[in-house]
Amino acid sequence: MQHGPIAPFSRILRFMNTTIDASKVAGDLRGLLEKSQVFDAKSELLNFSYDASFYSHLHARSPDIAVVARSGEDVARTVKYAYEHDIPVTARGAATGQMGGVIPVHGGIVISMNAMNNILEIDG
Repeated sequence: MQHGPIAPFSRILRFMNTTIDASKVAGDLRGLLEKSQVFDAKSELLNFSYDASFYSHLHARSPDIAVVARSGEDVARTVKYAYEHDIPVTARGAATGQMGGVIPVHGGIVISMNAMNNILEIDG
């Protein structure tokens, strides 16, 4: 049973070898989102380079850009932009995991979702 389209291997390889112009991408994303949601300064990106894992403290890898999403629309706009420009995306919650899953090993964009903390509806 297939659950959806699988990315062609060539597209995955492009992600692994992507070199991006971080200032251009950050500028483009600031046009899609609020300026305060997009981070590209090296000192700011360190906050998005680790989780609670021991591995991440030994092998921290900063993203090229970080976005703090405040809504599903912010996530959708960012992912659409990244897809159109072959930029890898790493989703990040509170970064409390201990497996290194939020480390952007291929750089790209980290989308932090910890600001999406409002319960809008409970369907019970």
